[in-house]
Amino acid sequence: MRSVSYSIIALILLISKPIIAQDFMSLDALRQEQIGKIRGLAGRIWMDRNLGATRVATHTGDTESYGYIYQWGRNSDGHQFRNSTTTTIDLNDDVTQWAVTPGTEGDKFVLNITFPYDWITPQDDKRWNSGTEESPVKGPHDPCPDGYRLPTHTEWRAELDAWVEKERIDNGYPDTPEGLILAGKKAKNLTYGFNVLALSGIGGRLNHTGEIHSMETSATYWCSSPAEGDGSTFLCVFFALLDGEYPNASMTHDVRSYGAAIRCTKED
Repeated sequence: MRSVSYSIIALILLISKPIIAQDFMSLDALRQEQIGKIRGLAGRIWMDRNLGATRVATHTGDTESYGYIYQWGRNSDGHQFRNSTTTTIDLNDDVTQWAVTPGTEGDKFVLNITFPYDWITPQDDKRWNSGTEESPVKGPHDPCPDGYRLPTHTEWRAELDAWVEKERIDNGYPDTPEGLILAGKKAKNLTYGFNVLALSGIGGRLNHTGEIHSMETSATYWCSSPAEGDGSTFLCVFFALLDGEYPNASMTHDVRSYGAAIRCTKED
């Protein structure tokens, strides 16, 4: 079972709130690099849809905008399809590590219930970013199209902070740490920030069963940055939990064999 704690910054996101639709783009067009662009509130350029989505989200429950679900560090090898088969876990087997060695993963979603809960062994922190947090370089297994890469933790964090700052300015919260906390909890204008990137409730895929959970009620997005510590978790799963009228969002972490969406950002 996954046992990850989350620190939550509250944001407002009404699931019925429509997102302005943009031109439909087929996967063939995506492969031809005819990619729609969105400028986030923090100033970065992003793809206008999730990797693998057939169109820009029209609302947070738009299934055609969900796209693929990736395990951290994997490329588009077939495991990313939402109906891809999984490896098996037999608790009666005398197995101490369910991860696979590089090159043997095939097209299956690799289940793992053993520490450090990665799909691959040994772990490799550079699969999606061969540079640094400050100077990212697109890694060899980054599935984003040419000219785009996975965002870092810092880049996702800046986008979320810009949403909170917009709330602070528009509604008069003081320019103090306490004011920003209050703005994050109220977050009346952060729905706009969520809609700017046309994020959708793609849910996530559990590392111990392969089940896709929380569709329409959460949005989980990877970044390329490793967590500090023992390597059991990876930072930057971005959550937007649609908790009734007042959902939450946070920068947090999860295990690398978990499945989450990718929103590519433009290479500098």
